[in-house]
Amino acid sequence: MYAFLLSTAVIFVAELGDKSQLMAMTFAARYRARDVLIGITVATALVHLASVGIGYWVGDTFADHQGA
Repeated sequence: MYAFLLSTAVIFVAELGDKSQLMAMTFAARYRARDVLIGITVATALVHLASVGIGYWVGDTFADHQGA
């Protein structure tokens, strides 16, 4: 559990100045908070889904070349 919390904290700090955060604040000033949170959640889920799919494909493609 410690490793999970530590990695979550490190990623949170690393992403503080991210452009997506600036866009979220901009949208939050213009649109309802609920709509912004739903949009961010959907976008994040799609990006993570694509990342997992690409990572799986790369791992599967190079599986024969990995050493023991």
